[in-house]
Amino acid sequence: MTSDNQDRKITSKTDRFRIVGNYVLGYLFFAIFLFLLVFLLFRIRANVIQIAFLLGNNEVKVKGISNLAVLFSAIIMLAGIVFSEDYLRKGIAQNRMWKHILRIFIVTGSAILVSLGLYYALMLIFG
Repeated sequence: MTSDNQDRKITSKTDRFRIVGNYVLGYLFFAIFLFLLVFLLFRIRANVIQIAFLLGNNEVKVKGISNLAVLFSAIIMLAGIVFSEDYLRKGIAQNRMWKHILRIFIVTGSAILVSLGLYYALMLIFG
């Protein structure tokens, strides 16, 4: 047998279950990550609307501003989703799943905290 064939030997059932379990667990955390991004998108929209009204804009301007903010945020989030799914899948394949999940959630949590921090900072300045 060649070394390639030896590397591709069939793993035991417990190894298969462990690998499948890692993928299921990884994608469960990925679903939680997506839920947090949806929360962030709604939070950004609410922040933009409140700040735009606080700055004295009328309803038509506020609607346009909030739609543009959601559009740009959604494009950035879509790129983040594509990158993080690939990053997570490679992490599972390299047995670094927890490290990769932690990094994804740190970035997501930081984005939520920055959004809330900017909102409260602007409310203190203009409110």
